Amino acid sequence: MAKQVNRALDYGNWVSKRLIYTFSILGIVLLALAFLVWVLVNPALLFLVIASYFAYGRYLFSPKGGNVQNRIWESVILNLDWNGEGQALDIGCGNGALTIKLARKFTAARLTGIDYWGKRWEYSKSTCEANAKAEGVNDRVVFQKASALKLPFMVGKIGIIKGEK
Repeated sequence: MAKQVNRALDYGNWVSKRLIYTFSILGIVLLALAFLVWVLVNPALLFLVIASYFAYGRYLFSPKGGNVQNRIWESVILNLDWNGEGQALDIGCGNGALTIKLARKFTAARLTGIDYWGKRWEYSKSTCEANAKAEGVNDRVVFQKASALKLPFMVGKIGIIKGEK
């Protein structure tokens, strides 16, 4: 059975800081250049508005804001038509939050989370494994790097079978 965790883990956010910083820096640079070339004022303001939009989105998805991200995961689990027996595959698991939440709810299940985890992401397989360990479900959860376009699994009559890579 999964052990209870006393603190809430930070599972990251769907709106990356890099996105906010990029638009902010572009807006500030264009605003500075607008003192020399006034037509750059509008693009500068546009980039700053976009940065503000993403910053607000990040706030809404965070646990300290609207907690939208967690509410989406809870809604998926609540509406999942599965009794929790057997295995489940989370394609595009990101930082493992949904995979781990499923493992905590369905204590008899074995779960696999896959993601590509490119260099530009703020999380990785090791982050997922650390989150699973902290949540006490690492004995029933496996994470692996894989592309959703070329899944390393075969689908048979009895369900999903781990394939060769």
